[in-house]
Amino acid sequence: IDFLNDQIPINQSKEIEYLSSIKGVSNYLASVILSEIGDINRFERKEQLTAFAGLDASVKESGQYHRKQGNHISKRGSKYLRRQLYYAAKTAIIHDPELKKYYEKKKSEGKHYNVTIIAVARKILMRCYAVLKQKRLYEVKSS
Repeated sequence: IDFLNDQIPINQSKEIEYLSSIKGVSNYLASVILSEIGDINRFERKEQLTAFAGLDASVKESGQYHRKQGNHISKRGSKYLRRQLYYAAKTAIIHDPELKKYYEKKKSEGKHYNVTIIAVARKILMRCYAVLKQKRLYEVKSS
């Protein structure tokens, strides 16, 4: 991005528009997400992007020991991307009925607040992956 002229290249402008079509993602958040992700074609699968963001589950095992529950996110990726997705998730559960329903489902399962927000953040990241790969605006699923 050329900060001297305050202009955004055309292809990045379109990508920011795609990302900001997702509820909970503002133009600012979209630009931060885009700057952290870079070229979406670096990621062949959505799981690779999830790992890059550090939103994948860490595995705790040693020899015969396998942790059954209480796995944490790996936090091995970009902390800036993870933080922006966290903020987007907090906004999305207010404005997006589909994500609010998902959030409430997780809460009813007895999940902790932060666990549910991270689950919503992961869903938002998957939406980001989809709109950037397909080069189109996000469309809310009709029930």
